[in-house]
Amino acid sequence: MNTQLARVGMLVTDFDETVTLEDTTCEIAKLAYNKRARKNICPMTIVEKQLQQIQTSNDYPYPCPPLWSYFVNLYLKERADFIFKWRQNNPHYTLSDFYSLLSSLSLVENNSLDRVESYHCLTGICASELYSCGKCIPKRPGVVECIRSFVQKDNRSVYVLSTNWSTDLILGALSDVGVEKGIIMSNDLDFDLEGEYATGKITRKVVTGTDKLKLFKKLDISKGMLTVYVGDSDTDLPCLLAADVGIVMGNNYSLKKNCERLGIELVNGLSRVTAATNDKRELYRVKDWFEIKESGLLR
Repeated sequence: MNTQLARVGMLVTDFDETVTLEDTTCEIAKLAYNKRARKNICPMTIVEKQLQQIQTSNDYPYPCPPLWSYFVNLYLKERADFIFKWRQNNPHYTLSDFYSLLSSLSLVENNSLDRVESYHCLTGICASELYSCGKCIPKRPGVVECIRSFVQKDNRSVYVLSTNWSTDLILGALSDVGVEKGIIMSNDLDFDLEGEYATGKITRKVVTGTDKLKLFKKLDISKGMLTVYVGDSDTDLPCLLAADVGIVMGNNYSLKKNCERLGIELVNGLSRVTAATNDKRELYRVKDWFEIKESGLLR
């Protein structure tokens, strides 16, 4: 590592597939679907057409939603179709064009969220259940040790910036680190007046990569210190490039191809890190959080 670098004062990280090994959105849905099934509401073994016709009891006054795979598959298809059509119209896109794509994907994202809300898929989950679920989610090697070591130092701040749907789930996943809710910037489930049960609505704060960038730019950093952003996907690219040091976690194929098309160099490892400049497009790729910790970057 370049020892001439200023100290890092702020670490910002994505959550799904950056902190965790896999996307956790399905875990949130699984909580709600399993909870209904345990109460003999919307049995999960019934075929989808029958499921949609079942009218539940007074304890759950909504028709049963389709199986979760319906929402996942439709979202993935709509997103892929949208990007395919955009690329046909923009074969030689610039970074500015790509940011416009990320922003316009809000249409796909909000359509998907509207469907989830209209079927009340997530109704009835408790915050405590989300927290407990988060504690059981497999995380990438070294993430707890790396973040815990960083936050123990003076004048250091950590933020989680995510399109995830639950701050309680993120809190649970990072309970070993001891993070507080205030450092999490994400969407969240809406709860009833007592704050006990999810209404099925989703409070939308961070839907696209450009939403992430707007929030990232509002964060305060101590003068003379550097910012580091860690992410894994296309949605993270704006923040990766806006940070003094952008670290790519893993080997996401789509992000890799977009970096190649946009002339952004992906450097393996952190042995020759330099702070970003206006004319420099360079990101650093690591396989896990141990690699970040052992590099000395967050010293």
